[in-house]
Amino acid sequence: MTNCETCRLPRTGCICAHFPQIDIPIRILVVRHRNEAHSQSNTGALVHHILKNSAIVPFGEPDSPLDLATLYPDDVSPAVLLPIAGSRPLTREAFTLIEKPCLIVLDGTWRKARRMSRRIPGLRSLPFYSLPPAPTQDWHLRRPPSPDALSTIEAVASAVEILGQPEAASELRIAQEFFMKTIRRFWGRHPTPEAMGRSS
Repeated sequence: MTNCETCRLPRTGCICAHFPQIDIPIRILVVRHRNEAHSQSNTGALVHHILKNSAIVPFGEPDSPLDLATLYPDDVSPAVLLPIAGSRPLTREAFTLIEKPCLIVLDGTWRKARRMSRRIPGLRSLPFYSLPPAPTQDWHLRRPPSPDALSTIEAVASAVEILGQPEAASELRIAQEFFMKTIRRFWGRHPTPEAMGRSS
């Protein structure tokens, strides 16, 4: 039996019909590490499923180098959402004069996301932004190494709320909680390495 490519549950138990589809003026580009494609704890695919103005592209596929410049039009203003040394706090004011903002979100374990930020050609020439501390959630599927290490869907929800899209942020958070609680119940019946506390 094959699994759904978005929620990663068996297709007979797919929950994707429960999630809304929302259009926002901010382009979200999810760059997903290839190891995440089959991870049940991955939320990058869920972000892409919910936000119409989004795309998801793989990173790390053999013989398929990622050319970031081909992923968005010339008139789009890209920025990277990742807390690293030198990143600026994300504020709505920072994007006020940008007509077509695009947030690039690196989708992988926190260690892999930082590695991706160094290995994707051209990425370090873009502005990097970080999010304010978020309330601790008790439904994480992975153990965060620090308070600013958010899941992909958490990070996107916080970012779009800061940038003036509170309704989209609320929908993403509702979807996140439903998804994670469903996955936890599934793991209770079908234990996996992730369910035993390991990150992919």
